[in-house]
Amino acid sequence: MTENLHQALASHGGAEAVLDAYSGGPTLQVGMARAACFLPKTRRQRGYAALMALGAERGITVSVSGALNPDFRSPQQLERPRASWQPLLPVFNRTCSRVG
Repeated sequence: MTENLHQALASHGGAEAVLDAYSGGPTLQVGMARAACFLPKTRRQRGYAALMALGAERGITVSVSGALNPDFRSPQQLERPRASWQPLLPVFNRTCSRVG
């Protein structure tokens, strides 16, 4: 992951500063996506707090998604079972086989 990010940012400068910001941050898996590196939790909390304050000044409510920040979930959210979902690919395949 760091190699790809470094290559993408190298021509713009600041690649080391961005990579340094992520050092010490957790690697988390969100939903079905592959695990990814996150900024450290305290840094994200400060950023979200700043956004919430800015939003409040303008009458906008800002909230943090526990789905996109799994380490921000409350214990009650962690205990709730995830809603079941139906993959669409089998439905798509059945439909296409009837057409073709």
